[in-house]
Amino acid sequence: MNTKTMTLAIIAIFVATGFAAAIGSGSSDADGGSVTVTDGADRVVTIKQPVKKVAVCDSTTFDVYAATVGEGWVDKLVLVPADIDTREPEKYADIVKKYPQIRNIPKCPDLYSAAAFPDELVAASGADLAIIPASSIKYMGWTEESFKITTSTGCAVLCIDLYSDSYAPDAAEKSILAVGKAVGVEKRAQALTDFYNEQAKKVTDVIAGIPDSEKGKKVYVEIMGSSVKDYGSTTNMGVCEISAAGLKNAYTGNSYETWNTEKILAENPDIIIIAFTQYYGLKKGALLGYDSKGTTDEQLEKLAEEYKSRPGWSSLSAVKNGKVLFIYPEIGFTPSAFYSLQCLAKIAYPSYFEGLSPDANLQEYFDKYMYIENDGRWSYTPTFTSSSESSDGGNTAMIAVGVVILVVLIAGAAYYFHSKSK
Repeated sequence: MNTKTMTLAIIAIFVATGFAAAIGSGSSDADGGSVTVTDGADRVVTIKQPVKKVAVCDSTTFDVYAATVGEGWVDKLVLVPADIDTREPEKYADIVKKYPQIRNIPKCPDLYSAAAFPDELVAASGADLAIIPASSIKYMGWTEESFKITTSTGCAVLCIDLYSDSYAPDAAEKSILAVGKAVGVEKRAQALTDFYNEQAKKVTDVIAGIPDSEKGKKVYVEIMGSSVKDYGSTTNMGVCEISAAGLKNAYTGNSYETWNTEKILAENPDIIIIAFTQYYGLKKGALLGYDSKGTTDEQLEKLAEEYKSRPGWSSLSAVKNGKVLFIYPEIGFTPSAFYSLQCLAKIAYPSYFEGLSPDANLQEYFDKYMYIENDGRWSYTPTFTSSSESSDGGNTAMIAVGVVILVVLIAGAAYYFHSKSK
């Protein structure tokens, strides 16, 4: 089913169920006036109150909405992201287990594959508030004209951004707090905003005091592809933790690129990040993320050895110095984005962040704000012990045998010459 057909079908559902009743009639301020916020695209947005129906149009905005709103978040939804069930399948299974009604909520077409904002569909949903990523404004050139049908119904469009610049001083205020004010849960949103900023500052405050001579290390990011043997894409999108940590992305392009052996050997990065995902077909991407608490160190070390066995990788500075980070990247586009920054800081500047515990801080986030349980492993730093130990052990044994043989030969020679001298 193409986007246009799907849009028409969903609009028909809305009409049949009465969701479209608000179109053409507008909405009244009598219920509670309005609130005005500055969003992640620096737009000043006025939202009529109360907000009873919300369209969450992209996966990178979903957790910002749900974690911020807390109790009752699912009851307000009239649209969910197109890839909510495929981008993070284990997470979706956890959501469905706790909130089975989410399966019946219509989906918004994918914003990045669509030619334009699905204006008619969002308008037909009867939403009071539509939440989209600020990147759609920054990278796709959408303007207020793109939302004119939606906004004509009285629905406000809020752009949030914990993707392209998660650690800007006001990033949480323009995303988490903006959503909270819009939906009428400002107190909870302020607490989550403060928590997020506190966790981010555990890194950024320290980074500010690190000498420039220790900064600027080169980082290569690879998104898992269809196999370990084949290189996945590298990117500078959604990895703002690199610059926030005082480091430099080895890839300097504007979007995505696939490297090869010659390219990575020439760049010889100081740090390598492997972003775990099943999205492009590699099932081993499920070793990190939701429903991965059963993943063992041995499984991850074995996978690390597969990467190390790529031509030339054993000679890379990052591999030789133990500066490889496995991480689940989707957690970095949410109110737990501080986790990615903390993990990277620990591997880049171990002496400065020895006491920092990203996993404990992430657990606190889950306990206080997340709407499903923490059932995953989210990062791992390979030690490459399986091969290095066997290699070193083998070398040591060979050296020991060689020494013994040499001693025997010397002793034998000494005995021979001593007996001849008699």
